[in-house]
Amino acid sequence: MWGKKQLGWAVAVLCGMSLGWGQSPRATLSQLDVAVFNDAGVDPQIVREAEDRAAQVFRVAEIEVHWRNTQPEQTTASAESASREHGMLVSVRILPRSRDLAVDTLGVAFIGKSGRGQQADIFYDGIAKLSGSESHKVAAFLGAVIAHEVGHLLLGSKSHSAAGIMQGHWHESDLKLVALGEFGFGPAQKVKMQRRISAIEQEMESVVGDSKTVDSP
Repeated sequence: MWGKKQLGWAVAVLCGMSLGWGQSPRATLSQLDVAVFNDAGVDPQIVREAEDRAAQVFRVAEIEVHWRNTQPEQTTASAESASREHGMLVSVRILPRSRDLAVDTLGVAFIGKSGRGQQADIFYDGIAKLSGSESHKVAAFLGAVIAHEVGHLLLGSKSHSAAGIMQGHWHESDLKLVALGEFGFGPAQKVKMQRRISAIEQEMESVVGDSKTVDSP
């Protein structure tokens, strides 16, 4: 869960709910599909810029994100049941605010007992308030929160770190790095996320393989 608690410019990042920019060469990046539901009616240009920002964070971690921008009335279930175009699929829903959580909460990832999650909610009003009126800064912070919550979906519960985009508290200096696009995942997080995506891909390939065997004459 991503939340803010301002003491000056300090921002607290809460845990997910339980239910360097140099990139090393790699032939094939891990593939991740993210279905985005813009239920808050955010300017599509801001959403696209936020997606670009979040995609860059993941690209440095050698994960290629493919965004699937859906219609507001489409359900999460219908998006998840659609055919996957590239890789593992998770959903991000941008809402105006949370109906149940504290007003300073900016996002939450829903993670089951298995440690896996497929959906995260992002609360736009708090992000806009924190960012001010500059659209590029709003997009930068929105992209960072999306990356943080999707990070929870890939890393599981208790996945905060002492530094970087998954750290538990973002201070003024961290927010400046966010605005500059210089805030990302650590090496261990990178490896864990790639392994998670790879494991899901292998599971799905196994299911497809079994299905083909059953249907063959």
